[in-house]
Amino acid sequence: MNYKLFKITALMETHDEKDPMIFTFDLPATDEKGVGMLLSKMDSIRKIISVEETEPPKSEVYDG
Repeated sequence: MNYKLFKITALMETHDEKDPMIFTFDLPATDEKGVGMLLSKMDSIRKIISVEETEPPKSEVYDG
């Protein structure tokens, strides 16, 4: 099975309504439907802002 990598930007649940947290993370899935199924199981996500297909990093070592 071939997996694609998706970059997710979401509004995460916090206990302070006046201070929302926007979080970006990568998620592997077979397609957009798979991403939706995985995200629907994450209770801490309040709202999905964007989902876009991305390329895996060339290296796992951060060169910053």
